[in-house]
Amino acid sequence: MLKKYIIALFLLLSINSIAQDINRKGFGTPFDFPLYLSGNFGELRSNHFHGGLDFKTQHQSGKKLLALADGYISRVRVTHGSGYVLHTVYENGFSTISRHLMGFVSPIAELVDSIQYANQSWEMDLNFNPGEHPIKKGEQVAWSGNMGYSFAPHLHLDVFENASGDQIDPLPFFSTRLKDTTAPKAKGFMLFPQLGKGVINHSTQISTIAIQDNQTIPAWGLVGVGIKAFDYMDGVSNNYGVKHLQLYVDGELTFESNVDRFADDESRYINSWTYKNYMKTFIEPGNKLRMLKAHNETRGLLNIDEERIYQLRFVLTDYYGNKSTYFLALRGEKQTIYQPQLKAIDYLAWNKANIISRPGMNLFIPAEYLYDSVYLDFKILAQTPSSASFTYQLCDLDTYIPLHRSADLILRVIPREGLNVDQLYVGRLRKNNKWSSVGGKYKEGFMHAKISELGTYAVLIDSIPPIVTAQAKERWAKNGEVVFSAKDKESGIASYRGTIDGEYALFYLDIMPDKIRYKLDSKRLQKGKRHKVQLEVVDNSKNRTFIEEEFFW
Repeated sequence: MLKKYIIALFLLLSINSIAQDINRKGFGTPFDFPLYLSGNFGELRSNHFHGGLDFKTQHQSGKKLLALADGYISRVRVTHGSGYVLHTVYENGFSTISRHLMGFVSPIAELVDSIQYANQSWEMDLNFNPGEHPIKKGEQVAWSGNMGYSFAPHLHLDVFENASGDQIDPLPFFSTRLKDTTAPKAKGFMLFPQLGKGVINHSTQISTIAIQDNQTIPAWGLVGVGIKAFDYMDGVSNNYGVKHLQLYVDGELTFESNVDRFADDESRYINSWTYKNYMKTFIEPGNKLRMLKAHNETRGLLNIDEERIYQLRFVLTDYYGNKSTYFLALRGEKQTIYQPQLKAIDYLAWNKANIISRPGMNLFIPAEYLYDSVYLDFKILAQTPSSASFTYQLCDLDTYIPLHRSADLILRVIPREGLNVDQLYVGRLRKNNKWSSVGGKYKEGFMHAKISELGTYAVLIDSIPPIVTAQAKERWAKNGEVVFSAKDKESGIASYRGTIDGEYALFYLDIMPDKIRYKLDSKRLQKGKRHKVQLEVVDNSKNRTFIEEEFFW
């Protein structure tokens, strides 16, 4: 018992000492108003961990973003996904990236604008030499915004440790400016019987258990457990990721996660650690995420091999030490462990290179791109009128098999009269029975594409140009903005270019509402006259739409 206490105390002191060390280095505040978070570090997102903190900006764009310490601006970018992006290097050994901004301040604002017009492109990327643009703590460096993949005005702030290059939890820098007395809460459990090695209540299917369900669950063999949980903070309704998770089995620490840092190439390991927002308390053999630790010989999996009760205790802790505990009981009960009837040809080993070659299809998956060994559920389905190949099922729609890096998929194109190869793309069938594009390039009768998960794929034909319409044209002058709706349901929008009165105009693609916008600029447009707008939108299959409108401003 004393040994367990010493280990637990050591882990707690280690976590606190890291947080205190970061705190001592210190940052100022990014804003001159009270801070609240809409997202925290390491939140579970699709295919990645949330890499920073999201600060609320009082439901408004255009708030002054302040330098956190003395340093310099190292890089500026403008992207469709993140809007205006500011990179800063500070003298305390840390760097930051600020995203979803609506603009920079002078003289960088004017420099960026001139580059955009010179290149006739909204997106741009510019690096600066150290000391070229020095900044002082508290100095305004940008304006907050709501651009790119953003659901509401906010600042996304990433913090990097210069020595290691790791993204780290920024919360220790700002913890005294935020209030949190609310413990994390669990929403449910998930059980993962291992294929051919374990069963849960006579089933090999993944199953969920409600938190309030007090029954003991019969199990036998090798099984994994997951928990769905969120953290909360005072004064806001948002939910956040859980910083620290521990699983004890019969009083012994079996697994723990500490979401404090990760490298860029670790972020996709989230696809191994989580399943439908449940955090697994076991580690798949191909998962090298450093924030996870298993303390038994089966990578956190439980070996239920005795007819008795196994007591599971989950401890959820946030940065401030707020803690909650949940319990689950498994009852060891001898059951038949079903051995699946699978073909060796469909077996993919996680730690070996796999070449899957079938009529009209080749797939190469390098070693360690899979997180665990899997069996394919391979089927060749008939060609459809909208496809230019057979449809290839690697696994059924209810099975999720992600890859850590993109694998090379090659599909043979079935020739047909009048086929335009520029209109071809590789599509993936989703659970709603709709296709989404993964791109691809045509070469000598085949489409070559990169895929990030196993699924159902086919070569599709996109002959439909983007749909572009003017939005509320009567309000363009009053709102100071020209707005078009631009949608492409198949291969996706590849490019766009707009002019006003024959001169290039700096339109930008507003991704979330599928809009293309231009802010009216009196420095470039003469006021008090009619103007002609021309906009061309091209999709990834080279289908084009041209639209022309006039307005008075």
